[in-house]
Amino acid sequence: MKRQSFATWRDRYAGTVAVICVLVLTAVLNLTVYRLTDAFSLYLYSEETYEHTVGQGVLDGFADAEAKGDRVELIFCMPDDLLEDDRVYRLVRETARQLDEAFSFLSVRTVDAVARPDEVDEFRYVLRENGDGSYERVEAYTVGRESVIAKGPVSHTVLSMSSFFVLNSQSSIEAYRGEEVMAGMIRYALSDTHPKAYFTSGHGESTTSALHDLLVCAGYELSAIDLLSETPDDTTGIFVVSNPLYDFYRGGEGVTAEIEKLRAYMENGGFVLLLLDPLAAYDENGTPKLPNLLSLAEEWGLAPRPAVIRDNAAAVTSDGYTVVCSYAEGGEAESLQSLVRPYNRARVLLREAAVLSVSEREGKTVSPLLVTSSSAVAVSGGKTVSDKGNYAVFAVSVQNTAASGTSSAALSSDGSSAGGMAVSTSYYLGAVDALGSDEYGNSAFLYALFARYRGQKTPVGATKLKIGSTLLRDLTVREARLWTLFVTGLPTLAVLAVGFTVIRRRRAAQ
Repeated sequence: MKRQSFATWRDRYAGTVAVICVLVLTAVLNLTVYRLTDAFSLYLYSEETYEHTVGQGVLDGFADAEAKGDRVELIFCMPDDLLEDDRVYRLVRETARQLDEAFSFLSVRTVDAVARPDEVDEFRYVLRENGDGSYERVEAYTVGRESVIAKGPVSHTVLSMSSFFVLNSQSSIEAYRGEEVMAGMIRYALSDTHPKAYFTSGHGESTTSALHDLLVCAGYELSAIDLLSETPDDTTGIFVVSNPLYDFYRGGEGVTAEIEKLRAYMENGGFVLLLLDPLAAYDENGTPKLPNLLSLAEEWGLAPRPAVIRDNAAAVTSDGYTVVCSYAEGGEAESLQSLVRPYNRARVLLREAAVLSVSEREGKTVSPLLVTSSSAVAVSGGKTVSDKGNYAVFAVSVQNTAASGTSSAALSSDGSSAGGMAVSTSYYLGAVDALGSDEYGNSAFLYALFARYRGQKTPVGATKLKIGSTLLRDLTVREARLWTLFVTGLPTLAVLAVGFTVIRRRRAAQ
């Protein structure tokens, strides 16, 4: 009786049980696949879509280009159907369309770089000036299906699709920054000349790809330089000293070494951006490990101190060392803030910033730009050494004009003729997460700095779009769909087929 009852139950509910088992197995399989995706960087296709609209800051930033009348062409090297079908790459094309609709000087087209390589081959090369004033044609870019080209009256630049996104160490997309990058490409293509952003080497420096990308978007050409054997000659640009571990050499009598070259660069109109890690600049006893470099900064009225700032009331981490900074009151800080505030009200965050003493210097205008809150304290050797708050953590010192005794940055709209130095007592100003999110005001602050003191037209108001965990791989969207179908669909169908085959055979055997 029991055997007959079980057989009847099996015949009646076997199909339902099979379906439930398949659903459970499918859920387990999908969970396993996504875990493997995180671990081994597989690309899973999803129909999720994203939308991004160009911000007013970028639109305002190209008003001068619209009036000038020069033309720029954006060329996508991927066919239209692939661009439209891919939910991620589609964002880049949509940003180009929005800019094309906003400006008459801009046009957009696509070409298949694989099927028609002859149409994009010329963009692999640029004219490079030799030391004797002559030019030579050199290969500077790799152009393929993943490339986007900005072609201007004289200049052009080429970037890959991945450049329009913020990626983490696993190549997973965290945000879309296409508006910022595309604005930088267009501005670069519109310019006949491009100032250099020098990066020093030989002192244990460390920098980030995010800071490099920001400088490129600001219109700079990156150039590594060894100050012992080379001398910077482009004083219209910027000189970045990023988190050095070892000091710069000072020349003896009659000898020009690294410190002397940096000093001459600023006195001739160049601008130095010094990003310091207080833990690397001083030892545990407060003794400078970079005495020559810190002495040069002090000549300009900017003196980092061996005391790290903690603010338990205005910090975003429980240890109190990632502090929220505000613009200083009045003067240069107010002028800088006026460039940022219409488009970005996020505040700058710094991690383990040191106290920065700001002092007047003859012939220079010295101004704090970023300060902590009044609740901040200064800590050294594990002890609080000051609790006055409102510490300066970023400041600028600019040469005055001989005629008026005021800084040329305060007299002109671009400030490009004024040499000077800016010091950040936290290397975190240029960190990847600090520059890759609209939640921080770090990128807007740096763009405004370049606009104010270097005259660079920069995308101050560019916005970023948060994106879920998606991986950029060298797959077309059709290949991605087939891969997803294979790893999730086929095993499920196989289980389902086996289940129904077993049920049918058991029924036939009865």
